[in-house]
Amino acid sequence: MKLLVVDGHEGEGMFPLFRKGAIVGELNACDKFSHWFACVIDGHETYIPDTYVVNGVLNRDYDPTELVLQKGHVVTLLEVVFEWLYVEDEGGKRGWLPAGKAASLTWLNAADKWVGLNARPLEIAKWEFIFGNGSKEAIVLELLKYQNADGGFGNGLEPDLVMPNSNAITSAEAVFTVYEYGLNCADDWFTGLLNYFERSVQDIPCFWEPVPKAVDDYPRPQWWSYNSSEKFSPNPCAVIAAALILHGTETQRELGLTVAQKCFEFLLSDEFCGDHDSYCLAFLVEKLYFAKSNLITSGIISAMEQKIKANVCHDESKWDKYRPQPLNYAHSLSCMWHDCVKEGIDKNLKYWMSTIDNGVWKPNFSWGTDSEASRQAMQNWTGVVVVSRVKILKNYGEIKV
Repeated sequence: MKLLVVDGHEGEGMFPLFRKGAIVGELNACDKFSHWFACVIDGHETYIPDTYVVNGVLNRDYDPTELVLQKGHVVTLLEVVFEWLYVEDEGGKRGWLPAGKAASLTWLNAADKWVGLNARPLEIAKWEFIFGNGSKEAIVLELLKYQNADGGFGNGLEPDLVMPNSNAITSAEAVFTVYEYGLNCADDWFTGLLNYFERSVQDIPCFWEPVPKAVDDYPRPQWWSYNSSEKFSPNPCAVIAAALILHGTETQRELGLTVAQKCFEFLLSDEFCGDHDSYCLAFLVEKLYFAKSNLITSGIISAMEQKIKANVCHDESKWDKYRPQPLNYAHSLSCMWHDCVKEGIDKNLKYWMSTIDNGVWKPNFSWGTDSEASRQAMQNWTGVVVVSRVKILKNYGEIKV
């Protein structure tokens, strides 16, 4: 069970591990905590619960060290001993904490249980990394299960696209994951992904078809049925362009620059820019800006801010529908677009915290059909949403580890 530290605790220093059989002397009842006694063990003055002592001897190994914890940190409960808790912090350190300084994170415990039982292994790996129990390597290991021999990604990494075939939309999702979790862009698998983008570019306005014709051979929502691409869209071109420019070979970088130029022309135009187009453009502009690219001018930034403001929905009564929320653009305080949507951040955080249902948020969309494939997709999406939102809540200090 996970607990939230509601009052900071300093403790009384570090103690060694006292082994079972050690002599416990000078026992005196504690005035503040019932069933606890002041004592001396191996020359150390400390406290001990009465159930740990039989005939003046330790009946188990015992370390009296209390954890130093700040308000807002999350710990895992290991044992309750009268009015004290034996807990483990997210770094793996174990120690004692007064029960009055912690509160049950019922929703987070429910989320932890749901993820462990129902989420895909990829989301489980991300969840464990978020809470300090996993690694980037574990995330990569799960991510690679969706990569094909051609370097591209398919196989349902994007839960709506269950087809095995590599495609631009799903491959762009892999790029998002790389940046979200700080994965190594020098790894061979990522080089393979960049090579896939270079090899699969087409002589069409959008450079890459979002999905191939093969999508129609597999279960899918109606919005992912195949359509020939006759019009440029930044989704997913802007994400691909960022990856090629920042991590590609010379020829890949040139391709990325060509695509980015098209993205910026779109951004500066009066073309309709929907939510996913704006997400992808925001990704491109932010990544190039922080890379100190001279492509990002004040005009580009201003245009991007205008597109975000035109798309973001600040009306919380509509957030149960498929609407771009402030936190969809600003995943953390350090996000480039935080100030652009800051008026809605606190309200958005409170909305998420108030709409958790048994530890999860259900997707605010559906396939519109009931089938085994659609139910599995919605379950997979639920895992994606839970992990993504909990990570964002952590970024804003709603959960501290």
